[in-house]
Amino acid sequence: MVGEIVVPATALAGRLPRPAILSVGFLPGARIVAVGDRVDVVLRVRGATRCSFFAQHAPFSRLYPVRTVACGSGRARVTMPVVKNPYEHAAKLLYRVRAQGAGGTAVRTFRITAAGTIKESPLPPLPSPPPPPTPGGVTSAIEGSSNWSGYAVTVGPYTAVSGTFNVPALAPGDPEGLASEWIGVDGLKNTSLIQAGVAEGGKTAFAWWEILPDPPTSIPIPVTAGDEVTVSISQTAGTTWHIAVTDDSTTQTFATDQPYAGPGTSAEWIVEAPSAGVDLQYPLAVFSPAVTFTNLAFTGPENALTELVMRQAGKIVATPSVPSATGFSVAYGATAPPTP
Repeated sequence: MVGEIVVPATALAGRLPRPAILSVGFLPGARIVAVGDRVDVVLRVRGATRCSFFAQHAPFSRLYPVRTVACGSGRARVTMPVVKNPYEHAAKLLYRVRAQGAGGTAVRTFRITAAGTIKESPLPPLPSPPPPPTPGGVTSAIEGSSNWSGYAVTVGPYTAVSGTFNVPALAPGDPEGLASEWIGVDGLKNTSLIQAGVAEGGKTAFAWWEILPDPPTSIPIPVTAGDEVTVSISQTAGTTWHIAVTDDSTTQTFATDQPYAGPGTSAEWIVEAPSAGVDLQYPLAVFSPAVTFTNLAFTGPENALTELVMRQAGKIVATPSVPSATGFSVAYGATAPPTP
């Protein structure tokens, strides 16, 4: 009697061809997509059974899953989210497709161009809450953050945070690097976060606010390098929080009340290298001058600061100064800037 030969599944998988993404197309085929329109991504694959689609909801946002469909026929088509762009000129949106099969996984990342928009007039200012107390000494440094540099208070709960910072300029010739400055509550010890600030990419800067897990919302206040911006975030009642952003250089103010139920375990003043979800971390753009945070204030039980230093690709790329009663600065590179 001939015995049955059993081939291990791992060996069989090793003989299967790896999935391949043969082509990616768009419908309609225009190179620049109008804000408010949708794009259909058409995929041709080989050796794949499931295809997953991901997209940025807006420039600088995280990369979000859109849909996973069967693609064993060799083709898949998915309608992506409505195109958003807070800039006055065209900007890039990141898309990603992932083809999976018994032989492995293939991934392709690409970009579309979103047409520019006309900025709305800013909303009239709303009253801000009274300033809370100023933080004092320094606690331990946290080395190795891949996207944050600055200071935080970490023994909450915190119900308000505020501060002022300058908008830096980015070095020319860096198409991939991004930078952002913000003030917020939570995020250091949990996945909750309410924050507001300014982001820069290339020659563009825009103000925004964000409550995770939703993408950032642009603020209709034009900002440019050299402006001074003040952010105030406070709990007003229950789960209602007040976000106020003022460009002190132009006196334009935006304010909004939003629901937020985070635990408030930390409050931060941060220079960030933005990311698109968990699988795409942008490099920090070279910026100058140093970003100086002043008028630091918060409402909460702790009055000591925890230092955060940003590392990317094995080197320090952003370093805060020693804080003072005035505030602190964050400079690009491994050298701490002078204390303001």
